[in-house]
Amino acid sequence: MKPSPFRLLIVLCLLVLSSSSQNRIIDSLSTLLKTDKEDTNQVNHLNGISFECRATDPVKAFETAKQAEALAGKLNYLKGVTTSNVWMGTAILNQGKTEESFSYLNKGNELAKEYNFPSLQSKALISLAIANSNLGNFKETLAGLNECIKILEVLKDKKNIANVYTLIGNTHNSQGNYSDALTYQLKSLTLRRELKDKNGEAASYNNLGNVYKSLGNLSEALGYYRKAEKLNIETGNKSWLANNYANISTVYYQLALATQLTEIKTQESYFVEARQAAQKALDTKAGINDANFFASVYHNIALMDVSQGKFARQRGDKKLANEKLNEALASYKKVLEMREQTHNKDGLSKVLGNIAIVYGELGKYDEGRKYFLESLKISEEIGSLEQQKSDYRNMATFDSIQGNYKNAFLNYQMFIRLRDSMDNKENTEKMISAQLNYEFEVKRTADSVKTMERENSEHLKHEQEIKQQKLYTFGGIIGFALMIVVAAVSFKAYRQKQKTNAIITEQKIRLEVKQKEVMDSIEYAKRIQTSLMPNDKYIQKKLDDLKRKG
Repeated sequence: MKPSPFRLLIVLCLLVLSSSSQNRIIDSLSTLLKTDKEDTNQVNHLNGISFECRATDPVKAFETAKQAEALAGKLNYLKGVTTSNVWMGTAILNQGKTEESFSYLNKGNELAKEYNFPSLQSKALISLAIANSNLGNFKETLAGLNECIKILEVLKDKKNIANVYTLIGNTHNSQGNYSDALTYQLKSLTLRRELKDKNGEAASYNNLGNVYKSLGNLSEALGYYRKAEKLNIETGNKSWLANNYANISTVYYQLALATQLTEIKTQESYFVEARQAAQKALDTKAGINDANFFASVYHNIALMDVSQGKFARQRGDKKLANEKLNEALASYKKVLEMREQTHNKDGLSKVLGNIAIVYGELGKYDEGRKYFLESLKISEEIGSLEQQKSDYRNMATFDSIQGNYKNAFLNYQMFIRLRDSMDNKENTEKMISAQLNYEFEVKRTADSVKTMERENSEHLKHEQEIKQQKLYTFGGIIGFALMIVVAAVSFKAYRQKQKTNAIITEQKIRLEVKQKEVMDSIEYAKRIQTSLMPNDKYIQKKLDDLKRKG
């Protein structure tokens, strides 16, 4: 159903009002700057402008905060220097330059901690957590957020506590801890309702939708996204509304994939809804410099095109299949351009691999191989074993289709080697963890025994002074207690040894299976080589022919 012109007018007005409100604050601060002297007020006004446009214009936010830092340093204004570094780091982060943001954010965090600016430290910790999350460093993310919660509880800052609960929930969702994710999102929603924070409430609904989407409950996810959309339209939050549309687009895309091919009309309608929502997301955030967001939306559009192309091919519609796959290439190349601009090497290696796969779907294997090699070069540089594994596996498939069996075998060997390396690393970490736990338990038990012996010795000495007759009785009790402790230690050590042996046995079996896979691969290559070599009769016949001709 098309939205009415009246509804669209309301949305537009709300978005304009929101933008106007922010612009008024920036204009007011800019006016004050014109009359400011080179003092702390000017530093604060520059940082204020940086704060206001950190999301909408992160480039301007960085430049303004940099000016503030230079002046604050000249004035030896420590709070100004600290604030400037936090906003510079946040602005760089919002430009999609995650790794570059750490130097500013870490400096801001250290200064805030050293000079006791708890509010600024909490802001630095939040941005550092987001940066770590972007890089998949979830352990560091949660550690930083938990530290932040302690600071905010002292400050009694409920609004930011709710924000941090949201981030903790998002991190658990990324790790697949869906129960914890829901718990923290609901805690955040409760606080935001209490504070009557509609923007925050919308964010909580959006994040609850993300968790239910991860759980595969698409109807529940869509319901929460629609609640968030309604509130974001009401408050005129343009940036978050764009995120809602992007999430709604993803849900419709997943619904399209879940629909059977026999229901072509229904499936196609879901694709249409998904594309419309994606376009709304792009239009709503037009003019805002957020490369990561636009790259993500174009990536999703490309996925839709690839899926529609494959479904069209299954129905026998080759023309539509090729059209959709070429549209996917165009979208992926937009993503490629954005990843290059933001120097996002991880994203760059992934999109290069995706482009190669689409060329394969189009039958352009040589062109696709070029992109695989570029992807491999970057993934090797940044140490992304998962992307390397994917690229080698897909190149082996390309070679096999083209009849390049030697290359197919070599690339498949590399895939096996990387897969085994990743498996062995994971299993080794488990074994080390088990061994460390065992050693810790043994040491802790031994320490307990020593403590008990010391206490009992002192107790015996005291009892000897009181009454010599009780010596034998307490000696027996102590001996019995020690026997129990030693038995407990021995039993625990025995159980731990059994667990360790079980892990080693499992590793041995897995190693044997992998060795068999390699031997099978070698045998397969040998059969190929044998089939390509001429037999003895053929060689003898050619030799006889040569002799007759000679």
